Amino acid sequence: PAILLGALKREKEKRLAEESLFHFTRQAFAVIEPGSKFSTNWHIELICDALEAVTHREIDNLLLNVPPGCMKSILVSVMWPVWLWIGDPQARILSASYSEDLSTRDAMKAREIIMSEWFQRNWPYIQISKGQDTKTHYANTETGWRLATSVGGRGTGLHPSYKLVDDALNAQQAASEAERRRATEWFFGTLATRGA
Repeated sequence: PAILLGALKREKEKRLAEESLFHFTRQAFAVIEPGSKFSTNWHIELICDALEAVTHREIDNLLLNVPPGCMKSILVSVMWPVWLWIGDPQARILSASYSEDLSTRDAMKAREIIMSEWFQRNWPYIQISKGQDTKTHYANTETGWRLATSVGGRGTGLHPSYKLVDDALNAQQAASEAERRRATEWFFGTLATRGA
């Protein structure tokens, strides 16, 4: 009975994770933050709901403004792309930040989730393709891919299904009219013309 109850509980958790980005995040959090307790707040569920609406094409463009340390990057740039692949492993994701280091950091955390024992036990059909697996660009065996770049960086020639810009400018750049103009020109001149 205990083995059966454990299997039923795992199946229930898997289904909750597939249906809800919030539940997926709650379960996957320990993979990227081992030893840290997942603590929720109303804004986390609200962000998850908004990202689900983008996934279901109920929202075309989403802008989030929250203070630092409120899990925006973890939700938008780490959890959501992985969750997208569960339902649509062919999704193509371009993620950018003011620094390629930051977008690379988040892409690597997402890949860490995908390669985890927890994830592979639940969704073994999502595998990172051995021939396309770098820190800034990796693909899965179902033709989905993720590219991490910087604002002003690579974007031409690509046709992503989803485009994520997480912190287009840092605080110092935001004070510069030239930097704001550069980011705006990249966004509307390069990013907005690519993909869906």
